[in-house]
Amino acid sequence: MSKIKLIRGGVVLGILTLLIWGYLRLTKTYTDPITDQSGNVIENSIAFFDKIQLGGMDQQILIRGNNINNPVILFLHGGPGAPDMPMVRFFNGDLEKSFTMVTWDQRGCGKSYSEEAFDSNFTMDQFVSDAKELTDYLKKTLNKDKIYLIGHSWGSLIGMKLIEKHPQDFVEYLSISQVVDMAQSENYSYAFVKEQIEISGDQELKDAFSKIGVPQKGKYPGGVAAMMKQRDLLLKLGGVLKKYTDYAPMIEAFQEVTETNYPDFMKLQDAFSTSTKHLWSEIVRLNIMKTIPEVKVPVHFVYGKDDKIVNPSLIRLYKSELIAPKKTITEFENCAHFPQIEDNKRFNELIMTLWSTKN
Repeated sequence: MSKIKLIRGGVVLGILTLLIWGYLRLTKTYTDPITDQSGNVIENSIAFFDKIQLGGMDQQILIRGNNINNPVILFLHGGPGAPDMPMVRFFNGDLEKSFTMVTWDQRGCGKSYSEEAFDSNFTMDQFVSDAKELTDYLKKTLNKDKIYLIGHSWGSLIGMKLIEKHPQDFVEYLSISQVVDMAQSENYSYAFVKEQIEISGDQELKDAFSKIGVPQKGKYPGGVAAMMKQRDLLLKLGGVLKKYTDYAPMIEAFQEVTETNYPDFMKLQDAFSTSTKHLWSEIVRLNIMKTIPEVKVPVHFVYGKDDKIVNPSLIRLYKSELIAPKKTITEFENCAHFPQIEDNKRFNELIMTLWSTKN
């Protein structure tokens, strides 16, 4: 059988799988109760899946944990506009045994998606305000003086701003793939793609790359559409996920968990591109090396050695210069922008080592 036929067969099978999944999971979404091996609901466990008001807008949250008395972790997803609720459930669900895990679809994406979200309040400051409001809700609802915080990529910017402004709310903060200076990182990302395509000699990739243009201060001449094309090439070259040239792990998570459905999946691209169009100018203007030189909360940095979206050298530099009560940094081999997915077992063990011993 020819390679082309194999590829076509794989594509058809993938489409059929998605169609069947879409039929079975067209509308109904829910979260299962947390049960023991006999199927009985664990006493003091929590499994809450609903919308709450944040910043005057209904936004979806998921709270899950084996014991409501365990410490709380709030996970801030990346993007902007890239919800990680299914990924955290699927890849990091083991943490529910020792922590109460909270994921949140930020305004404009996932189950918090609405066209009305993209108004004049769609700013970084509003996301920080929403996160603060959610933190207050969690502290009150779960009876905690402080909670733990994790931020990934775009969420790492929200996280740093949050702990700087409201240190009294957080025990410690863990940053994954920290955005330090996105304008510099964009140059780094562009240069990687250019180098790899030149090495490959692939004319089709060269033609696609030639249409993107060189980024200036983090922005491509063709705007967000051109940046999306650069990210597509970056994915194929192993700069987004080291072990994959597509989003197979994320698709698997969406298919396996009960909290998302086919309509949620189909909104991903629109939510990401629209959110990015609204926020990218803010993101590339920011350099937290200058704007957030000090925080009052312990900070742990985690990054993939082969991340080509953000520059790992900037993360290492920021860690060395940041003034904080405590700082650690952990590099994940054979991982790119998503170490919590590509090496989820090690990531989960790291969280347990850092935080479970404190409680």
